[in-house]
Amino acid sequence: MTEPIWKEEPRGGLFDPALFGLTGIEQLRLFFSGHIEQPPIGQLTGMALTVVGVGSASFTMPITDWVRAPQGTIPCGLVAVLADGPIGCAIQTTLPPA
Repeated sequence: MTEPIWKEEPRGGLFDPALFGLTGIEQLRLFFSGHIEQPPIGQLTGMALTVVGVGSASFTMPITDWVRAPQGTIPCGLVAVLADGPIGCAIQTTLPPA
């Protein structure tokens, strides 16, 4: 019998503390180019960084059936999850090392 999905180890990578020596935009550019593994939230939701620049970042996220409400709408909490990525990354692009 297969383990229930909630007992699986998280998929995706965790942030390597050695990257704190880089500026925020350097970290995101490594992530964008595939040199840093996608974080677990990206594995779970399909969120993907599509554009990164100083003071800006854009993400996409597929709307699959498992994230829709029974009425077929998108829950506000899911919109908040999607908004968190660009907001946090836009701020991160302006940060110095450490």
